[in-house]
Amino acid sequence: VDSLAISIGTSHGAYKFKPEQCTRDPKTGHLVPPPLAFDVLAAVEEQLPGFPIVLHGSSSVPQEYV
Repeated sequence: VDSLAISIGTSHGAYKFKPEQCTRDPKTGHLVPPPLAFDVLAAVEEQLPGFPIVLHGSSSVPQEYV
C-alpha cells in the first residue's frame, strides 16, 4: 500500500453538495459546504505517522486546507 484515501467530508463530482447540506455566508451570501472532519484526519495521522494520505474530491477545498 502506497497511500491511504479517507473520507473527511469531501465529495466527488461537479455538484458537490445539495444546498440543504450547506450554510450561507452572511457577508457574501454564498453557500458554504459542510466543514471537513479534521479530527478524523488527526486520528488517522496519529495511528499512521508520516504515511501518505490522499484527499479525493478536493477540487472545491480551499488551498489553505490542502
